[in-house]
Amino acid sequence: MVEKLIMSEDLEMLDESNRILPSPPRPWVRFWARTLDYYTFVFVLGLIWEFMFPGFLEQIRSILLSLLYALVWLIVEGLFLTLFGTTLGKWIFGISIFNENGERLTPVQSFRRSLLVWWRGTGIGIGLPKLIAAILGHSRLVREGITTWDRDMELVVVHGKIVLLRWLVAGILIVIPFGLMLIGYFVERY
Repeated sequence: MVEKLIMSEDLEMLDESNRILPSPPRPWVRFWARTLDYYTFVFVLGLIWEFMFPGFLEQIRSILLSLLYALVWLIVEGLFLTLFGTTLGKWIFGISIFNENGERLTPVQSFRRSLLVWWRGTGIGIGLPKLIAAILGHSRLVREGITTWDRDMELVVVHGKIVLLRWLVAGILIVIPFGLMLIGYFVERY
């Protein structure tokens, strides 16, 4: 099963018993992958909601909207991890997640990981808890080489090479939604 998930040039990530080996920690790559995932998702979901229910987003308090986005993202991220072993942002930044046997995560594992990341890694995405969770997660990842959620679930995170085309896609996916949001903000205000 492992050979099917890992490209041939990445076979050095396997030990003698064909168990997948974790990559050295790359906290900033993981941060940017998660940021790209989340903001791309929020942008697309916001467009869909606005198209289907015009004015809906303006009627919800921002903290409630943030929680709503995060809860829907938990499900979407879990589906992506189960089906593909990665998400758009993780794929762009060359990140894959496997269980201890080198297999894609089951739906239960994917959802549990997403929930743990939301709780421990992003402090439920709100202000000060988010900042504290990010600092603790970064320092623990650098110090121990693994996050608490991946350690507790016995998951392996593998970082592949990030080629120029993927950097360009990441840049476009970051700049376009933010640019459109800024334009929308200023058009609405002035």
